[in-house]
Amino acid sequence: SHHLQTTLTREILMGCFPCGHCTNCVYVQKSKQFSSRNCAVVYDVHFFANCSSDWLVYLATCNCGSFYTGQTSRPIRLRISEHISNIKNKRVNNALYKHHLVHQSARFSFMIIDIIQGNRSNKTGWHSILNVKEKKWIVKLGGLFPPGLNEQF
Repeated sequence: SHHLQTTLTREILMGCFPCGHCTNCVYVQKSKQFSSRNCAVVYDVHFFANCSSDWLVYLATCNCGSFYTGQTSRPIRLRISEHISNIKNKRVNNALYKHHLVHQSARFSFMIIDIIQGNRSNKTGWHSILNVKEKKWIVKLGGLFPPGLNEQF
């Protein structure tokens, strides 16, 4: 019964959730699954993550269906703030801002799609792992082809 309860609790807590305590919660998509317009497969999220989570790969999806796959070693709420700031401040080298130029009413939601889970006292090699995970998801989701917004690895 304890094993079943633990398993059920883990199942319930799997997915991406707003933390409920920050200004970027409104941009975080609560979900246990994800896909893209270029991908017929629906993927399940097999971990718990929220706005405070770090060392992760995220999917930014526009209300028009365009999408961008990115990564960060910092809490996702900080990366979301940067993306919003890049759009407001017209940072031309930013993929989300470039999309905003052609889609003025663009509204992005963010979802954590992969995460590094491991010994947090030893993060040796984690940046390399994150780069590999990001590239894997760009390819799997078709992010290099429209409506994907990734331009290269």
